[in-house]
Amino acid sequence: MKMVELRRYSKELEEEEEKLTTTTKEWKEAIKHRESAKADFEELNNELLDERNKTRRLEKEATETETKIAQLQSRVDTLKADLRKAESARHEMDMELTKAKQAAESERLLKEGLQAKLAALGDEKPSEEARRLGEELERLNERHAEIVAQEDQKRKQLVEHYQGQLAELQSQFEEKEVELRTARAKLEEERAQFALQQEQNTKNLEVRIVQYDRLQKAYEESTAQMKLENDTLRAELARLHAEIEMTRPGINEQQLHEILNWVNEEKATREEMESINVLKLRFIFQLLTRRITGDIETLKLQNGTNGGTPNGQYSNITTPASGWGSRRMNKAAKMEVIQSLNNALNGRGHQFQHVHLNAPTKCGHCTSILVGLDRQGLYCQTCHYACHVHCSTRVVPQCPVPPDARRPLGIDPLKGVGTAYEGLVRTPRAGGVKKGWQHTYVVVCDFKLYLYDCVTDRQNKATEIQPVIRQVLDMRDPDFGVTGVSEQDVIHANKNDLAKIFRITTSQIQGVSMGEDVPVNRQYTLLMADSQEERKKWVIALNELKTLLKRSRLADRSAFSVKEVFDVASLPSIRLAQCATVIDRTKVVVGFADVGLYCVELDRETLVAVGGEKENKGRFVEKVEYNAAEQLLLVMVGPPKERHVRLIPSAALDGRDLKWIKVAETKGCHLMAMGAGSVAGTANASASGNVHYIAVAIRKSVIVYQIDRTERRHKKWKELAMPGLPQSLAIEGGRLVVGFTHSFRAWALGDQSNTKHISLVNMEDQSLQFLSQSNYEAQLMIEVAGESKTTEPSSREYLLVFDKLGLYVDAQGRRSRSQELMFPSSPRPGGFAHLSPHLCVYSENQIDVFNVMSAEWIQTINLRSAIPLTADGLLSLCLVNDAPFVVMLCDVLSDEDILYVPQTLSNTSAASIGKRNKGKRKFSVRVPGKDDARPGDRRSNLPISGPSDFMHIVHMGPGSAHELQSMIDLQPQGHGQSAGERVRGLIPIMRSTSSSSGNPVKQLGGSKQDIEQLHRGRPLSTTSKSSEGSSLGRDGNTTTSSTSCENPYLEPISKQQANISALPQSPSSPLSRTNQP
Repeated sequence: MKMVELRRYSKELEEEEEKLTTTTKEWKEAIKHRESAKADFEELNNELLDERNKTRRLEKEATETETKIAQLQSRVDTLKADLRKAESARHEMDMELTKAKQAAESERLLKEGLQAKLAALGDEKPSEEARRLGEELERLNERHAEIVAQEDQKRKQLVEHYQGQLAELQSQFEEKEVELRTARAKLEEERAQFALQQEQNTKNLEVRIVQYDRLQKAYEESTAQMKLENDTLRAELARLHAEIEMTRPGINEQQLHEILNWVNEEKATREEMESINVLKLRFIFQLLTRRITGDIETLKLQNGTNGGTPNGQYSNITTPASGWGSRRMNKAAKMEVIQSLNNALNGRGHQFQHVHLNAPTKCGHCTSILVGLDRQGLYCQTCHYACHVHCSTRVVPQCPVPPDARRPLGIDPLKGVGTAYEGLVRTPRAGGVKKGWQHTYVVVCDFKLYLYDCVTDRQNKATEIQPVIRQVLDMRDPDFGVTGVSEQDVIHANKNDLAKIFRITTSQIQGVSMGEDVPVNRQYTLLMADSQEERKKWVIALNELKTLLKRSRLADRSAFSVKEVFDVASLPSIRLAQCATVIDRTKVVVGFADVGLYCVELDRETLVAVGGEKENKGRFVEKVEYNAAEQLLLVMVGPPKERHVRLIPSAALDGRDLKWIKVAETKGCHLMAMGAGSVAGTANASASGNVHYIAVAIRKSVIVYQIDRTERRHKKWKELAMPGLPQSLAIEGGRLVVGFTHSFRAWALGDQSNTKHISLVNMEDQSLQFLSQSNYEAQLMIEVAGESKTTEPSSREYLLVFDKLGLYVDAQGRRSRSQELMFPSSPRPGGFAHLSPHLCVYSENQIDVFNVMSAEWIQTINLRSAIPLTADGLLSLCLVNDAPFVVMLCDVLSDEDILYVPQTLSNTSAASIGKRNKGKRKFSVRVPGKDDARPGDRRSNLPISGPSDFMHIVHMGPGSAHELQSMIDLQPQGHGQSAGERVRGLIPIMRSTSSSSGNPVKQLGGSKQDIEQLHRGRPLSTTSKSSEGSSLGRDGNTTTSSTSCENPYLEPISKQQANISALPQSPSSPLSRTNQP
């Protein structure tokens, strides 16, 4: 009987569940109707906004038309005023004419009176006086008639001119009047149409609102009905529970089995319910399951205690209240069930995904800004919790994160991370203070100031903040300071705004020490607050943070300091600089636009045209690379359509006339690279070195050339087809590395027949799938573990640098680190350089330096409009006070700079010292044929002995003879010297044609045998065509062939000359200059 009741209860429960399911479906349909009504409402609202925009546009056009009419009316009024002036002038002329007529009439009357008097006197012949007066009167009458005729003609012309202008203006006024009436009629018609349409839209909107209210009421009624049904189900479950409690003593094993089956069915039913609206019912079912399971366990224990007899006495059964525990246990069970439901819905905690943020967002764990151009961090789709990738492992797994687990705002003084202050200020526009101020949102984070572009509303509140940082100011800068400004600091600013402006100072160029009038080596950033009190808050807050930074004693991780190499005053041509490469400590080859390629000798302060002036005339050099092992320069020249690649021997660095070797089939190229391949495996390769290659990218193919010892110095080795347009090209570690959109590939250069490649982006790795979904342009491939030569190829790690981020992958192209490099600002085109072990990213206002090994952003260098001239970023072109500078990035841990930059004026040219101002450098162009002896003059290389046995015989020339008595006779002094000293007294004066020598004429110390050995050991790559010297061939043997000595294109490798390095060198010797790195 009891089992029948249980089954009946089960059926009733199933019926209630079906009712609940039906009600849920109806509820969902009501929600859908409500959503459709909302969509219709939004559509109508959008149409209304469009109509309003049209009306505003028409009103604007009408206003413009009225403005034009007003202008025309003012012009008509002006012309009318001119016409009135002409009428008054005409009236004045008429008055003058009347006066003239009256005067003529009076003169005529006077004449008649005189004639009458004469007639009365009876003179037959008039006197001479009367005749003269009559002639004068006639002359005056003629002149008066001419004047009257001229004035009449002028008056007629003026009247005709002004009448023509008045008619023309009248016609234009009538046309504009017609246009205005047409425009007003059109505007009135469109206003009527808009009013009619707006009225219709309003009626439709009212109908939709009524429908929406009706659906809302239906939804509320259905909700109330569902709540009522839920209450009924709860009551029914309570009744069932009470009946189970009453029937519990009589349950046997079979009934227990049936109850367990029923519980399992209830569990299956609970798992099938997916709707969020039945969570409460699911919770009730789970509680019921727990209670029934507990009852079953209690019955089993009781049956075991009573010997398994179902009809035993259950005297030890507790009351229901004591069996289910206290209220606290029930609440704990309820919270546990809710947590388990949340975890089931949330997928075991947070659902983190990489996202692109459209506004500055703080990390929920460390409160720092999520910096980057794309995929700035992780974002939980459920609780909207954002954090860094490296912070995700330390985030509380509970979703959502409890409020007490969130970190408050502020900077951690031990780690230096966190956000301390943020607000809205104004900064000068691109043209300076005189161009006005723009709104900027500033965030003080990680002891840095992030400046964002933003849009404000009428209440001066930021409504839209750009996610990309415009400028970064690092508080770790030793020269960082915050002060107020004076009127001299901001000349073009409004005097009323001086109290609201403050200035931030940061370092810029550290190596300026050439004089007092050189531009300052600090950068000043002006910011203006909304009020004077707001400015005080900013200044106090930033100074307190600077003090906190000093107290924290955080490690200084700066990698570089900036030193000036030359500016536009010392070398005006740097305005056209495009690229550069370093030859040694005192030589830099710079490529210019429309000027060519020049070798800049820093110690001599001269410029030498590489290959001669004729070869450089009008050349546009876009890229240049230098191979020290092969003594070759690789340049990309020509305009974009005629761009090609040429090779230049290093012998051309001294300015001699040498033709640049054109590399065939390179027309239209856009990328080039040069480097060493695999260890020698061919017949032409050196037994002790690598074979060197040239790679040139032309459209969707890459041609590889091998450098050889022929006169052309290269031959075509292999041509590879590419899947897309190459975006980066490099030869590193014996491999050709090519970067494409969202991918990198590498080819081994050891075997000519091998065309297999290795993809450094393995798309089987799910974490790299995002690369194929967006446009990521390849920039660089950096071998992270390549610093150690013992690293196995399979265990190497690579950093793939794209234009928006950097990724770490292994040799198989799989992600090796979850951390990605995030660039704070948008990089400039070609603004990436790798100066091991650092990556430099060039943006519009700064250079951001990253440590490749630790993937950390370690330094910000404030240089405006900087671009790398060399591939490694050692030399950069930037603007300091709107003037171009070439600067050098110097390693702060190195004792010696890579380039030697003189700190004072060079002493190489004594004649030019008087022409320059003290403390200033000025580079001059050196022409080999004029500034020094010709390289082919053999007599300049012959040793000439010093003066000896000089005796004064007779004086010739100006001056007195006693001035020459101080001359020394060298012969007597030689008797008291040793043989070695006498030999050293004959110091030969020789001419060095080395491209690295400091002066045309230098004095060498040493014996005659040392000088001869020096002549024999000097490499051909640093001498002229007629120089005698030894040369090392590709096979390592010494050759003295006249052919190799006469051909400057076949220059040997000069780094293996052991005999030269064994010679003692003096500090002023040309040898010390030639062998400089």
